[in-house]
Amino acid sequence: MIQPGVPIDWGDFPLFPKEFILPLERFYAHLLGLTALLTQPNINPALTSISLHPLARRQILNRLELKGTAQWGLLLGERRGEHLQVRFILPAGQWHPSISPFTAWNTLYLLGASEALTPLCDSATDWYGVWVIQPNSHLPPVATDLTLAEEAQKHGLLNDQHPLLSMGWMDGILTVQAYKYMDEITLVSLPVTP
Repeated sequence: MIQPGVPIDWGDFPLFPKEFILPLERFYAHLLGLTALLTQPNINPALTSISLHPLARRQILNRLELKGTAQWGLLLGERRGEHLQVRFILPAGQWHPSISPFTAWNTLYLLGASEALTPLCDSATDWYGVWVIQPNSHLPPVATDLTLAEEAQKHGLLNDQHPLLSMGWMDGILTVQAYKYMDEITLVSLPVTP
């Protein structure tokens, strides 16, 4: 039986054998509305640094080639203490910069895409944040990032455990800026190693 704050023992569900459950626990909890998983107390220390796996870096470079459309998506990776290694960036959709990107996503697409990533994931891989790219693929002004960070926080996507990565070109160099909320009002930047 699913209870708030209690980790799910998938062995209790004969329709979902443990060997078929993906490691993306938070990801599925959010997309499928499994609120018992979303309300578990967080035992991880606050995030202090981020690095990009070579595959994630390649995915980012590919996304930056799609100019003319504002893009956003999910960060899949692994936590090790205070550090997050981003292993994959999963596109969640396109948006018009005058509205919040975090209000709509294609759940069926994201579920299918996560299934495709299953062979590449291990038990520590999960959804740890969100990313954005502006239509011109340039790194936006900090004011734009701050607005997006506020929107992400309103939708429960940004806190001290789950960052927002704003990505783009700055003087011909891939630049990634990361933000997290320390509490309800204190937004801070995080170092990112590309």
